[in-house]
Amino acid sequence: MTECLVDRRPNPKSRGDTCLENTLVSSATVIHQLLGPDLLESIYVKCFCYELNKRNISFTQKAPVSRFAEEGPHPEETSSFFLVEDSVIVMIRASESLDRDCLNQLSDHLESEGKQKGYIFNFRMPQTKDVIKGIFREIGYGDFLRGD
Repeated sequence: MTECLVDRRPNPKSRGDTCLENTLVSSATVIHQLLGPDLLESIYVKCFCYELNKRNISFTQKAPVSRFAEEGPHPEETSSFFLVEDSVIVMIRASESLDRDCLNQLSDHLESEGKQKGYIFNFRMPQTKDVIKGIFREIGYGDFLRGD
């Protein structure tokens, strides 16, 4: 597992979920407004790390979860998954559209970490309002997508 752990606050759970989610969305919005939609995913990943560090938010950068355990992560694959404040999974993308595989990857991370909330920030979208998608797991396996 690739990890990039940052925790500068004594109690990372001191923020409420709504405050944390608003901060994550605000971070993604700032990145998209400053950089626009046409950069490599790895650049957005680095900028997201920078924004989280600047805001003193603890996170762990996670290796991709393979749908088949024997496959493991691809050696050249950049980790674009984050566990933020031990409560929210964030996936950074820079692709033309989000396909079912992308949603399944986030769902796999939610399941493997036992978390209920996840976000996909797809910085390739031209409009900032289209960058953010949230997935919230219901009790059981049912996932649904919420967009603005």
